[in-house]
Formats: sequence, structure tokens, C-alpha cells
Amino acid sequence: MFAGRPVLACNSGGPTESVQDGRTGFLRPPTPEAFSAAMATLLDDPALAAKMGRKAHKHARRTFSLETFTSFLEEVMYEMLQ
Repeated sequence: MFAGRPVLACNSGGPTESVQDGRTGFLRPPTPEAFSAAMATLLDDPALAAKMGRKAHKHARRTFSLETFTSFLEEVMYEMLQ
């Protein structure tokens, strides 16, 4: 995502927390048919791929930045002290 490319991942586990299906990439069942259909969508529509890539980059910067991590850690520490 940070590289400005849409992500294609399995619709389970960790990716479901970071990939926004249809916005920053595609979450699909782990089958060749599902993955190839998603890849074909991006190849057939370069404008869509570019738009999703921009959104993916923005999402990655906002979600995984040092500032976001620091704020989250500070909040957790504050709650532990209460």
C-alpha cells in the first residue's frame, strides 16, 4: 500500500484489518479464480488501479505511521495507569 499500489490479499486474518476491500485493494477467497478476476479488474482499468493505489498509500501513511503508533501506545499506557 505504501508504494501506491492496490493490494490483493486473502479475505482472512491480518489483511482484513488493513485492506479496505474495493477501496485500497481487494480481499478475495484464496482461489486462483478469485485472484485472477481481481487482477483482471485492475489490468482492465488502469484508472481504477491508480485511484485505488493513491487511496492505499494515503491509508498506509495514516494507519501505520510513527505518529499513529505513538498515539495508540500512549493511549494504551494511559489506560493501564488508570
